[in-house]
Amino acid sequence: MVWSAERCAAGSARRRVPTAIGLGTNLVGTDELIRDRLRLYRDAGITTLRAQLQGDPAHDLPRQLDDLTHLLDLVHDVNAEATAATLGDHVTNSAGSPLAPDTQAVT
Repeated sequence: MVWSAERCAAGSARRRVPTAIGLGTNLVGTDELIRDRLRLYRDAGITTLRAQLQGDPAHDLPRQLDDLTHLLDLVHDVNAEATAATLGDHVTNSAGSPLAPDTQAVT
């Protein structure tokens, strides 16, 4: 049957593709692995990401929104690192002391 032959070929191809290809092109893993990938994207000058969430919005919208919120939180963390590194010790509180890494500066 043609379908079986195609399915067999697809399965064979799937087994031959290294897992690293999928992991290297997708944001999959622990928060720290995803932050590492985001840092690589940022450092390469990538400023736009396309997020394709799993599931059907008709059935999975709350989970999809949670996933998107979590991704945005991770992106915020990585962007905050870059901002803090750029500003360095120049970011201070009203007493002139450097802000803690987890403190947000309000301008």
